[in-house]
Amino acid sequence: MCILGRKRHVKLWERRNQVWMIPCLRATRTSRAKSFALGDASATAAAWRQPAPATRQPAVEPIPPPLNYTLRGRRSGIALFVFYTFLDSLLLPYHPLSASTVLTIVTTAIGGASIYELLLRAWRLWKKKSDCRVIGARRWYFDWFEWWFVFAWILIIVEIVVAFLPDEPDKRLLAMPLSTVLFIFGTVSLSIDILHGLSIPAPMRISSIPRGAQLRPGIYPLIEDICAVDGSGTTEFRRNLNRRYAASHVFRTMLRRLGFFWALGADCCAFTTMALVFGLADDGLIDYAYTIGWVLPFIWAGPSAWATVLYVKRELKKEKRLWAMEVELRVECRRS
Repeated sequence: MCILGRKRHVKLWERRNQVWMIPCLRATRTSRAKSFALGDASATAAAWRQPAPATRQPAVEPIPPPLNYTLRGRRSGIALFVFYTFLDSLLLPYHPLSASTVLTIVTTAIGGASIYELLLRAWRLWKKKSDCRVIGARRWYFDWFEWWFVFAWILIIVEIVVAFLPDEPDKRLLAMPLSTVLFIFGTVSLSIDILHGLSIPAPMRISSIPRGAQLRPGIYPLIEDICAVDGSGTTEFRRNLNRRYAASHVFRTMLRRLGFFWALGADCCAFTTMALVFGLADDGLIDYAYTIGWVLPFIWAGPSAWATVLYVKRELKKEKRLWAMEVELRVECRRS
């Protein structure tokens, strides 16, 4: 009788464990499905078919998944571009040199540096042992920012060529490159945000987001590509950003708001600059129109960047606080 009672007790205990482990199985397979849909290189079809380990629960992380990235030591390129632009828009237009000479010097200086950066980042993504390639993509894909960077430069080159056709260069067209870039990236990011809000899947690969997967805010691929390639964050940053976005709802909300803020701001700034540049029809104001075309985007971008820094710091503190509260609740639930 004792032996039969023990066997019956063991069977009941096993059944209870099996019922208790069903949610763990479902949760683990759901997380695998999400990572597979997001294009994680580690999530393959074989891993998806592999049975989930039901006897081990995932550990609760005490802090949100870290990005392991900082801007320290990566600001020299930004400072150099700002210096060239300041020299171009505020000083050189009033130099005693001829307008053609001044504009040729400035266009070569800024355009040459930008084209060199374009080719350099293309090589970083294309080379065989690239350490910044898009997750789950091949060499020829490059990344989302690279293709739109090329498209923007095609339009800028057309503007410059048309501007230098007459004997006297057209300063209004030469004042349009920054507005063109803002309009392109602002419109593309806003379009992605609208599709994301409507829950429409990705119509094509957008950096690490494969075709058919759930879209993310328009600012997400820009942050991923620029920090991974131009900011030397490597592919590891792409993975860290993916983990952080998937794990933290505060982080997702923050990026969604920042996406709308920068996309709408970029389009508004581009339209305002174009209206002012071409609205100053008097030939005596053409130098002012040229200066406005190069200065106004920075007047908008400076305060916007400062407001973004303050907002991000506040949201990261909020994320850390809510994450700690959630960890405490999970620990209490497990103990109970």
